[in-house]
Amino acid sequence: MFLSRTSRLFAASPSGFRKGKPGDGGGRQHIAGPADAVQNARRSAARGTARALRRPLTDESTRANAHNRAKGHSPMNLQEILENAYEAARKKAHEEEAGDCNKDEGRRNSNRSSMWVEALGCELYRNEKMKDLTVLFTKGKYNNDFKINEFLYDILIAKTGESKSKDKKITLKYVKEAVWQVESEFSENSRESVVDFSKLVIGKAQHKLFIGPYIKKSNELLQDVLKKPARAAAVSGNCYLGLIPHPRDWCNKECESDVVECWTFDRYEDCWKRYSP
Repeated sequence: MFLSRTSRLFAASPSGFRKGKPGDGGGRQHIAGPADAVQNARRSAARGTARALRRPLTDESTRANAHNRAKGHSPMNLQEILENAYEAARKKAHEEEAGDCNKDEGRRNSNRSSMWVEALGCELYRNEKMKDLTVLFTKGKYNNDFKINEFLYDILIAKTGESKSKDKKITLKYVKEAVWQVESEFSENSRESVVDFSKLVIGKAQHKLFIGPYIKKSNELLQDVLKKPARAAAVSGNCYLGLIPHPRDWCNKECESDVVECWTFDRYEDCWKRYSP
C-alpha cells in the first residue's frame, strides 16, 4: 500500500503532523503524541521541584507531625510529653521519700533519675504504641520476647518483626526499625554529656532525644557543647533536647526554677530552635 510522505512521518514518530488548514498559516502542524506527554510531565515535575525549593523550610518536628496527620495519627507534642513525665516522676519521688530524711543524697538523686527515665519511657511509648507494632526497652521494664531490660540506650522504642527459629518451632522477634533513641544524663560535666550524646549520633532512629539538667546558661550548653554533635545526629533522624530540673532540686521549695524546656535541631539552618508542635 502506498503511503504519502505526511502519512509516513506520522507513522514513524510518536508525535504526528497534520496539514494546515487555510488561514492557519499553512504547512504541517505538530500533533501531540505520547513522547510529548512524557516531556510535559517532566517539565511539570521540574517546575514543582523548583517551587518546593523556593518554599520556606519547616523544622523537623513540623515534618513529623505532617506525616502523622497523613497517616491519621495525632500530632506529637514533645513538650507536653516531657512535662507529663517530669510531673509523674516528681510525684512518685515525693511519695516514696516522704518522711525519709536520712537517705544518701547521691543515692536519692540516682533513684529519682531512674524514676524519670521510666516515666519518660511510658509517656513516649503511649504516644507511639497505637501507630504500629512497637516495643519499649528501659532498665525498669523486662521484655519477655527479647529477655532483656535496657537495650543499648536508656530508652529505646522500636518496631518489631518476626522470624522463625532454625527448627521452625519458635517465633522470634527482632528489631526492624528504631523509632525513639533516648539518652538521659544529669551530670553537669560537659564531657559526659557529649559522650552520651554520641550514642545518638551512631543510632538510626527516626527520633533522637537527649535529656540534660536545666541550667541558667542553657544557651551555652546548646551552642557551645552540643551543636556539633547535634549536627551529626540530625543527619539520620530528628534531633531533640529536653532540659528539666536536676533531680536534687525536685522537692526543693527554694529552687529558683521549675522549668521544662524542649529544643529541636534544625539541620537546614544549622541551629537549635525552641520546639514547636
